[in-house]
Amino acid sequence: EETGEGAKRMIADLGSDMLSSVTHGAFGMHNIPGEPEGKVLARAGLSARASTGIEITITGAAAHASEPHRGLSPLPVLARVAEKAPELPATVISLEEGERGEEELDAAEEKNIIIHRPPPSPPLLTLVHLSAGKPGDFGVLPAVGTLCATLRADRIQTVNCLANALLNLVAEEARAAAGGEEFQIDHRLVEPFAETINSKFGFGVVKAACAELKDHVYARSSGKDGERTARLSFSGESTEPFPWSEDFGQFTAACGGNGALFGLGAGLNHPALHAKDYDFNDDLIPMGADLWLMIVQNALHQHQP
Repeated sequence: EETGEGAKRMIADLGSDMLSSVTHGAFGMHNIPGEPEGKVLARAGLSARASTGIEITITGAAAHASEPHRGLSPLPVLARVAEKAPELPATVISLEEGERGEEELDAAEEKNIIIHRPPPSPPLLTLVHLSAGKPGDFGVLPAVGTLCATLRADRIQTVNCLANALLNLVAEEARAAAGGEEFQIDHRLVEPFAETINSKFGFGVVKAACAELKDHVYARSSGKDGERTARLSFSGESTEPFPWSEDFGQFTAACGGNGALFGLGAGLNHPALHAKDYDFNDDLIPMGADLWLMIVQNALHQHQP
């Protein structure tokens, strides 16, 4: 699930016949460090944002470092793009969703305009890597440079618009720096994730499960923070989606768009996901198991619209 390939492979293994028989939805849970232990985070609609990595390679011509005028270095291009790229998300225009056909959506995407349900969260472009040449290679003007970025937005169409805007910026800066020469520009998208959408029915199932378990007391293994017990809590629908991306949306899409991805708080002071000192909070296991059982019961017995 870290690369976006896990759900695809599982869906392929299960087969369309199996998934078409799933009529009550798919449900997924993710532990959330930084939130109170046992707090359930869920919302209807957008649950996790879309994203992709993009790797752009700029190739010019190498030369001896004593004769830089004989070469074509990508370094000036990388420097200008790195300076201007953080401003690109503001160029992707969001419009309130209305009655629009596929042709209009396609035309909008070509113009870096994406239709959204209001209010969309701002797109995000994060530069994660820049490189050219080799450290210690003082005698060579490098010919090849690489830029990597993570693009994130509420919808995959917006992510595609942001990728196009970044590629246009690279091409523009390459032309300006080439001085009559020409750079070769290549790119590839890495680990693309579509958005994850929770159905109203799926959210209702999770909410009902929380209500039925609200008075249940769970023992804590180590008495962390002086507390030896914990409870499940649900304080209402989350106002924001998770900022990261998940491949779980492929499961709900394969099940007719029904289901929900929700979070379970791992503790206010619990190390962050992917941190060096992160360790899964085992005290969440009995909470999660009870939630799963209650979700199954509610999903099977509630009327699906």
